[in-house]
Amino acid sequence: MELASYVRPAVSIDVQEGKRPGYYAQFVKELASNARLYDRDKDLLIAENLDQLQDIRQVVERYHFPYEPMQLLELPENSDLGRYLDDYGFTARSDRTYMYADQIYAFRLFGGDVKQAELQVDEYMLAAIEREASSPTWIVPAEHCELMQGISRAYGCSLVAAL
Repeated sequence: MELASYVRPAVSIDVQEGKRPGYYAQFVKELASNARLYDRDKDLLIAENLDQLQDIRQVVERYHFPYEPMQLLELPENSDLGRYLDDYGFTARSDRTYMYADQIYAFRLFGGDVKQAELQVDEYMLAAIEREASSPTWIVPAEHCELMQGISRAYGCSLVAAL
């Protein structure tokens, strides 16, 4: 599985208070007419690709909403979700689950005593993709990157970044 194909560009807009009545409604109407949203969650507008994101940004800029671009990882449906997922991602209205790409570390383990290494990794897991496969993709908080490399060395495994 190529995890990069699940990365979605997005913008987080700052909807300011004090705009005239109907301003946000006009924005939503123009957004629907001139841009294609892949998904959304509150003030987060998600595109499927960079071309779609450009259309979204043009509408956002026309309405002078401050925004922050970001990258999200859409988790495939066959993902197991960890208990701390909500600290690093969210589930949108569409029931798609996303993680903030700059806050996570995704990797796979090969060789060595993978089963023992996976028991250690499981304690930090935010999500696991294709967990039943011989080599699932593990997602942990980015701050645990060095720890995951240490676990892989301790059990004689090779660690390969997946994103």
